[in-house]
Amino acid sequence: MIPEIVFDTEEFDSIFEEARGRIAGLYPEWTDYNYHDPGITMLELFSWLKEGQQFYMDQTGEEQKEKFLKLLGTKRLRKEPASACILVEPEEDMILPKGTRFYADSICYETTESNYVMKESITKCFYGNTKVQAFLDKRQLCSGHSLRFPLFGNAPKPGDAFYIGLESALPEQTELSIYFKFFTDYEVKRNPLEKEMPVPFVQYVMEYLTDAGWKEVASKRDETFGFLQDGQFFFQLATSMKEGTVLGEEGYFLRIRILDGCYDSPPLLESISTNMLRVQQIEQLIEHCVIKDYEKQEDGTVTCRGTTFLSMFGETDLYIEEQGTLKELSVVKKYINSKKGFCSFSFQLPKGTETLDRIHMVSSFGEGKRMRVLGNGNEYPDQIYSLSDENGLYEAFSIMAEAEGQYEIWEKVEDFSDSAPEDKHFTFDSREGKVRFGNGYHGLPPDGEIRILSYARCLGVMGKVKDNQIRHISQEFEGDIFITNPVSSWGGQSEETLEQSFLRVRREMEHPITAVSYKDYEAYIKRTPGLMIASCKALLPQEVKEIFPYYDESAITVVVKPYAKEAKKKLLEAYRKNIIAYLEPFRMAGTSVYLIRPEYVQFEVYAEVALKSHYVEGEEKVKETVETFFYNLSREFGCCVHYSRLYGAIDMLSCVRSLHALSLEVKGTGVKHLPDGSVQVPPHAVVELKLADYQFTLE
Repeated sequence: MIPEIVFDTEEFDSIFEEARGRIAGLYPEWTDYNYHDPGITMLELFSWLKEGQQFYMDQTGEEQKEKFLKLLGTKRLRKEPASACILVEPEEDMILPKGTRFYADSICYETTESNYVMKESITKCFYGNTKVQAFLDKRQLCSGHSLRFPLFGNAPKPGDAFYIGLESALPEQTELSIYFKFFTDYEVKRNPLEKEMPVPFVQYVMEYLTDAGWKEVASKRDETFGFLQDGQFFFQLATSMKEGTVLGEEGYFLRIRILDGCYDSPPLLESISTNMLRVQQIEQLIEHCVIKDYEKQEDGTVTCRGTTFLSMFGETDLYIEEQGTLKELSVVKKYINSKKGFCSFSFQLPKGTETLDRIHMVSSFGEGKRMRVLGNGNEYPDQIYSLSDENGLYEAFSIMAEAEGQYEIWEKVEDFSDSAPEDKHFTFDSREGKVRFGNGYHGLPPDGEIRILSYARCLGVMGKVKDNQIRHISQEFEGDIFITNPVSSWGGQSEETLEQSFLRVRREMEHPITAVSYKDYEAYIKRTPGLMIASCKALLPQEVKEIFPYYDESAITVVVKPYAKEAKKKLLEAYRKNIIAYLEPFRMAGTSVYLIRPEYVQFEVYAEVALKSHYVEGEEKVKETVETFFYNLSREFGCCVHYSRLYGAIDMLSCVRSLHALSLEVKGTGVKHLPDGSVQVPPHAVVELKLADYQFTLE
């Protein structure tokens, strides 16, 4: 951490006394040190000036603290919206455009995608290869209880498929989605994923039944990343579906088929729905969309589409872009197609417009209509404009400013330290709702009308709601629509204060980014996205020499134990490659990493136990004690199985009168038998209870 430098350490009296005390050594002829002497008066003046300088030099404002954070390679964390999943059951099939609003009282949540929701959804699900292995009917799917249904069976392999039966055919050329929720309450949690794993566990394909047989869906986008976590699976159908018979079942079918690979732990489906949507706690008041796809006719008429809630139900201004400047269109016709979930805009190209690069669509709704104009620039330096709103979302704010009758989009920056005089930069303080411009030396001051391009509100952590609180949809949608959020919202973060930022930086600096120690490598491996790591251990050089005849001094050897039992005999190749890929940014230059699987040392326990006759379930307590003893050691590499501790654990049970005999049989390489009956396992091995044989008597 950078040392704290303090300037304001002296008071006026001490400064003055030190200066007066140096007179005799510097100027012996000066002998009058009384207050009436003009020289003493000057010393008092300069002492006062020095005290004032020290005081102001020691003051650190927010602007300086922000720069300190920048020097440390970080910045204050901004506000983040909470997320939720909502169930929507309409009277008839409908498309909800992106940004559709749902409410928990006055708290607004919006959809992050365009979603097609259906009146009749999934009627059956099953998995199999050549025949149905397990089946879910509509009653089970709609029960609301956790299904714990193995998506591809308990041992998925290439060729296994999960089938989804539908009441009616899905529409073609429309983005569709299915929400999957999986069982996650394992003893070891799977690390969350934000992007696709470098090496997925399985290769799969989603298909639908057509007249020509099974056909692969188009535009696949998977938030579950291979059915490893909850999320939506987005897809489109290129052609129409056909009703048919699959493995003896009739209906309209989708299927997800494994092409290659295997899972570390088979995915267990808890629920599935075509009407479960992901929403975020934001309220978009002004929205900016860039449209590259449009139709231009010979008479100069241009037609484009808006596919968001604000473009459909709000007021929309269109701008055409020419060489980086935006020209506003005065006459625009709008047509709303609520059934298809979009609106159309048509206009005539202005005279003199030869090329049309892009179309900019700015839509506002509700309060956003009066907020469109931020103010009028006066070309003065350090202009400040206030939004009178402390709930603005930093990432969602942008502006444009007028320049000779046209508009230019200005760039949002953290500060003006790197801004040149002609740079069209601005800063946005979302905590205070203030927009600041440069002083002419750092950042150009605006001269003309300033308009807001996009603006959204967010309540941060205060926007979280409990389950079954989101119940209403925006009044623009008609009909009886059932809405609820089955689980409470999650996430959400309020904006950091500067004090919180420095505390966070202090904590982060205590943990180096580059993996240096063995503990650093172990910590990074345990956090590898998408994996379930039960335990891992970086072996010491002397431990590596016990296992391998050679030793690379520049290598880090790590033994990794996955959670899944299926991966016990060998470490899956997907685990190896994903761990190595994740470690690459943190690995020290010149250091290589080797991953090895653990050795499993199997124990067989034989015991003769005399139980007290008046105790109930004494045998079960003894068995549970032995199993717990070995379970607690099962994640510890290179542990010692103490004979005396196991003996004492059994003998000290209140239901045991005496332990007549106890013996341990061990199967494994590299184990050491100690004189007291204990067993020391190799440094890269873990213990496993294979068999426990008991002889119980009552005394």
